[in-house]
Amino acid sequence: MNIRSAMYRPTLSLFFLLLASSASSFDITSILSQFSDFSVFNGYLSQTNLVFAINSRSTITILAVSNDGMSALSGLPLDAIQRVLSLHVILDYYDEQKLHHLSHKTTHLTTLFQTTGTATGEAGFLNVTVLSSGTVAFGSAMQGASLSANLVKSITSQPYDVSVLQISSVIFPPGFNDGSSSIPPVNITSALVNSGFRAFAELLQSTGAIQTFQNSAKSGVTIFAPKDQAITKLATNLTSDQKVSLALYHAVAGYLPSQYLKKVAAPLGTLASNGNSNFQLKVQPNGENIALNTGVNTVTIVKTVLDQQQVVLYSIDNALKAPEIFSPGTHLAFPPLTPPAAATPSPDPFAVSPPAPPSDDAESPAPSDIAPGASSPADGPVADASASAPAAEVPPPSSPNDKEKDTSSAVRLAYSFCLGVTLGMLYL
Repeated sequence: MNIRSAMYRPTLSLFFLLLASSASSFDITSILSQFSDFSVFNGYLSQTNLVFAINSRSTITILAVSNDGMSALSGLPLDAIQRVLSLHVILDYYDEQKLHHLSHKTTHLTTLFQTTGTATGEAGFLNVTVLSSGTVAFGSAMQGASLSANLVKSITSQPYDVSVLQISSVIFPPGFNDGSSSIPPVNITSALVNSGFRAFAELLQSTGAIQTFQNSAKSGVTIFAPKDQAITKLATNLTSDQKVSLALYHAVAGYLPSQYLKKVAAPLGTLASNGNSNFQLKVQPNGENIALNTGVNTVTIVKTVLDQQQVVLYSIDNALKAPEIFSPGTHLAFPPLTPPAAATPSPDPFAVSPPAPPSDDAESPAPSDIAPGASSPADGPVADASASAPAAEVPPPSSPNDKEKDTSSAVRLAYSFCLGVTLGMLYL
């Protein structure tokens, strides 16, 4: 009995570990959409692009304010609203029970605003205190700030990933309402120069494209900055209009951190597209790497240089060649990211002879890319022998029944695994 228990414990541990690892993702927009009283708060998370930063976290607590309470933000610019709401996102899991049992009845909590790099002193932290009455109160952790909001109730939670709590009012840092705390927008030219992209910065300045970049930054912009030598070489001998298009081709309207850039499937319009279907890019993720395909060349994102206030700046290993500039009059189709459904693996080049026709009891071998009677693209006598083989010797492509058999096998295997786990628990 003990031997059986010892044998099943590793399997059970692995099983529950897999369950735990698969339950750590959430979508805050979908969660809040179930509660109409918080539709304004939910909408502002999307408009300010805070939703991207929230969903990228594995553990988070949201301090949500009802629609009536959100009227305190009326008339504020979007960047100011973004700063205020980032103070309502705590980078840890707190539910009602955990808050009521704080050690020493008070603590400082780190918020999303602290990660922006623009918070000074204690501005990126919240003070949470359990009052003598039992009420949980919140306020800015900055010196002299009052506890301006109280915990109302828990809205929903997914322990220990996301907790959404309602608070009584919006939390403002000291001095915010008099305008002294307003955040200056990211200076894109300075960011580029300080990060080593001087030639690209000079191209934006000389063409006037920098103004379009700065205007786009108000609602979010993603920039792909090439090395000095690459952009200088590419801009040589271009007309003034082409240089403008080249500069605008290296940015996309919208805030796209890497985890969301990887998910873009459709061709991506750039600032040069101006709402049209030209001057586009194709995103091609490859594991942890991300490539950008223009149809003329493919470049790779080296790293994220800046991610701040809805501005993402990526370093790329080469300049992007727009087909509208470097291949005018030619419509270049983007190559597919995955092989067509009809494509199949090539035959083994080391095979001495073609495989024999499958018997009724044998599994069908993988089909060949080479159609019967067509010449092989491979060189060498082995490939020629394969190409000249009679059509009858070429294995037929797998049928839907084969796929169904494979699927059934996978289901049976999963069923067997679950049955084994259940039996193991009974033994325990």
